[in-house]
Amino acid sequence: MQADPVIQGGAILGDATADLAAKWTAVVSVDAAHCAANSTGHFEIGFSRLKEIGHEVEFREGFAWAAPAVRVDVDFWADEAVERFWIENITPCPCPD
Repeated sequence: MQADPVIQGGAILGDATADLAAKWTAVVSVDAAHCAANSTGHFEIGFSRLKEIGHEVEFREGFAWAAPAVRVDVDFWADEAVERFWIENITPCPCPD
């Protein structure tokens, strides 16, 4: 049997601009209480990216999850910003024995 971990967007640590680039960083919480011990898996974060001169673009980045939290980083150019983000495609975990 399999269970679904609960993964939620947590603290957004901000955009640090340096050398014409920005880094979007967040801490994503993982509640794997219904999973077997030491379970891990994958998930995707979808982004709607705004560009100062250009079109809005949606894309996804993949990450690995592990309880209790994971830090994620995505690089952007300085003229780009995250309009919104969402979490999807979370792999299930094995149930405890």
